[in-house]
Amino acid sequence: MMIKYKKLLNLIATISILPIFLTAKMDPDMWWHLRLGKEIIEKGTFINNLTYTCSTYTWINHSWLSDVLMYWIENNFGLLALSFIFFLITLVGVYFNYKTFTYFLKQQSIKETLIKRLFFIVVSFFILTGFLAIRPQIITFVFISILFNRLIRIYYERLSKKDILIFVILFILWPNLHGGFAIGYALIGLFILAALGKFAIYVFEHSNGKQFYPLPKKSKKFIYILLITLPLSLINPFGLDAWKEVLNNLLNSQNSSYISEWSSINLKQEYGLMYFLLFIGILVLMILNKRINYLKLSLLLIFGLFSLYTVRYILIAVPIVSILFCLEFIYFYSGLKKLVLEDDISKYVRSMFNLIPYFLITLIAIGSIFNLVTWANTLSKNTIEFATYPYKSVEFLQQHPEYLKLNFLNDYGWGGYLSWFMQDKKWFIDGRMAVWDCSGLETSILKDYIEVEALNRDWKSVLNYYNIQGILMKSNSRLANVLREDSQWNKVLDDNGEIIFIKK
Repeated sequence: MMIKYKKLLNLIATISILPIFLTAKMDPDMWWHLRLGKEIIEKGTFINNLTYTCSTYTWINHSWLSDVLMYWIENNFGLLALSFIFFLITLVGVYFNYKTFTYFLKQQSIKETLIKRLFFIVVSFFILTGFLAIRPQIITFVFISILFNRLIRIYYERLSKKDILIFVILFILWPNLHGGFAIGYALIGLFILAALGKFAIYVFEHSNGKQFYPLPKKSKKFIYILLITLPLSLINPFGLDAWKEVLNNLLNSQNSSYISEWSSINLKQEYGLMYFLLFIGILVLMILNKRINYLKLSLLLIFGLFSLYTVRYILIAVPIVSILFCLEFIYFYSGLKKLVLEDDISKYVRSMFNLIPYFLITLIAIGSIFNLVTWANTLSKNTIEFATYPYKSVEFLQQHPEYLKLNFLNDYGWGGYLSWFMQDKKWFIDGRMAVWDCSGLETSILKDYIEVEALNRDWKSVLNYYNIQGILMKSNSRLANVLREDSQWNKVLDDNGEIIFIKK
């Protein structure tokens, strides 16, 4: 009876902390995902152009199935339901990471406890906090978490028929839900290299130059998985072109040059500094614990360093970083506890030392419940988009249809929102177009946009080239400040941080 009571309390404590993953934040790309989902459902077309620029470019929508599902949920149940669905999806990823975490604990004969579970959840939240939103990238986080869990078990155990079935389902769905499927193959490849690297070291230490060593079973298992799943990536409406689009996004320098999410972490920002210290902390703890593992270190260095180089990859590195940090911290904490809590220490100090984790968890649980209430109030009243997107401009333009015929230059982050709420009008740019290779005044539409936004030398030439007659930007932008003093432009709206100019 006492055991059941304790399990119930543990379950309640766990559930009370999970709402910290709820968020009312709307990713700027969510809006054009909804719009494209609507086009696919209603017209059966994979529309690639919501703008009047770059109209001849063939864009491969590698997240088309996510778009369809997102639109269907939003259309039938609203944003509150859509946000909750992505909350549940996120929890699936955290769950599989936790299963991998406990798998490592069992390998070291360390007991799983409520405090360890809640500690892992909190660490996962702090790493994920910058990415919690309605966005298909969350699906890649979940699939990476599932894949990592299975690969770890296969590395230390055996490859089963159940594993093969999981991989087949995973890699049939993944290329249709998000372009991050390519990272999944990279992870499998890394396990192959880890097995071969360990094998190479063994051969180097034991070989006499004449003996033949067959390929190790570990590497064979992962090569087999790769050969089975690789053809599955072609089962999508675009075939091999899906790979081309993904590689174009991964390798194109415009992403890292102009898009903040593709740039390196910023140590001047709190989140960037926290993540960097977390990464360094794992390396330091590994050294202090004297538990350097070849596979774990390889995973950390490759995925961890990529996540430092590009912020977007942090989401992909979450399983590895969260698991390794928690493992190494628990190893270190256990050793420190044995050192500090000696037999002659006072019971008061011992009690305080043991109660600190429970005190912190209680605070987080209270904050989690408060976050749940805030999330429900915000989304049920549909106030989030009004706080961060140009709803005033949409209302104004709907009341002045004479302006809708004009070519507008719009803020990059607002393109998706505008294409969702004003579906009869095409705009200058949206979040899909960062790497599009389109003819323009510069080499791409994005560069033309940057030319104007940054007020570079040819910014007026760009406006003339596209016959820009209207501008919808943030009211504190450099362009807005200049146009306020320009007699050729008439300010017709300046409200809620958004401003509209019409050319005279």
